Amino acid sequence: MERFKNVSEDDCKLRLKSNEKALEPIFFQLEKLAGGAQSQTMGLFWLEHVDLRYFMTENLQQRLFAIGEFGWWAEKRAHATKTRNRFMTDELFIQFVREHKVFERLFDKNAIHREVLSKAGKLITYLGRRCCE
Repeated sequence: MERFKNVSEDDCKLRLKSNEKALEPIFFQLEKLAGGAQSQTMGLFWLEHVDLRYFMTENLQQRLFAIGEFGWWAEKRAHATKTRNRFMTDELFIQFVREHKVFERLFDKNAIHREVLSKAGKLITYLGRRCCE
């Protein structure tokens, strides 16, 4: 996992749509190394060192990928009803989003983009439901 943290920005670029699919085997191997789907450590690692990294770039394709990932985490993992399919609790996911100011960055005047906002629907809905309970 340490080696993955130190990969250069250029090496991480999603130059093609197929590059997104190329990340899947890495995700599942990290999951195995971390002890399976119940490992919150792996989920946080992936969120911070892959998804957040892509979200913070100026590259639109990478930001779209990242916001799609955040939506996936919100819909499929953080609030899954089957415990064995959860990577983390709602509280931990919301803490991550708050700590890294993901929601604020969506509306940052220097980073706002129509396509990113439209793809952020799942994340915004999730946050609205979870934070207002």
